[in-house]
Amino acid sequence: MSDNINRTIIGKNVSGYGATLWIACLLLLVSSVYLMIAKQINDTVVVLIFVSILTLIGNFFVYIGMAKPLQDERARKIGTAAATYSWYFTLAVMGFFLFAGYYGGRAFTAAETFGLFTFLLVGGWMAAYTYLNFKGDVE
Repeated sequence: MSDNINRTIIGKNVSGYGATLWIACLLLLVSSVYLMIAKQINDTVVVLIFVSILTLIGNFFVYIGMAKPLQDERARKIGTAAATYSWYFTLAVMGFFLFAGYYGGRAFTAAETFGLFTFLLVGGWMAAYTYLNFKGDVE
């Protein structure tokens, strides 16, 4: 009986986890665009990034179905595949920027680099998750 009550309570809160996760991702995207444009960092952006990352970390595993009471296999596969594609894409772009920066003579600031790769990582995950979720099951 307590398992059914816990699943019902957690099941009702899962949509709240999803909403806060996507809001945290959007805040990370906004702050990363600011870092790329301004090429500097300030206290407000640091706090925004810190809170967004803590929210993202706290809600990620529940949202993709890896919480112990729910264990949604489809959501787990899609979330894992989306995170994998996001990391792969970000690493490929990092290699390109390393090559282009070294041979092109372009020096990137730390804030600009952090903003760019945060944007690619979070944006890539959001895009891959949305695409795979509409596509259906992942093999």
